[in-house]
Amino acid sequence: MDNKLYNASLKDISGGNGGNADMPYKISNDCISCGACAAECPVEAISVGDGKYVIDPERCISCGACADICPVDAPSQE
Repeated sequence: MDNKLYNASLKDISGGNGGNADMPYKISNDCISCGACAAECPVEAISVGDGKYVIDPERCISCGACADICPVDAPSQE
């Protein structure tokens, strides 16, 4: 029998932050509600909130895609 070890983080298994050392992203009040971040998020963790977009910390996988695409640098890690 071939014994192989697999290194899967809780983040990979759960599809969310799952207690990973990486902090989820949060969108600051600098948000201009352009929607670029929501379209870029691979896990659909971003939705429209009250006057700005918000990130669900339970779904955020801390990939940084939202921060990379944002024209005003509103998303950042907490």
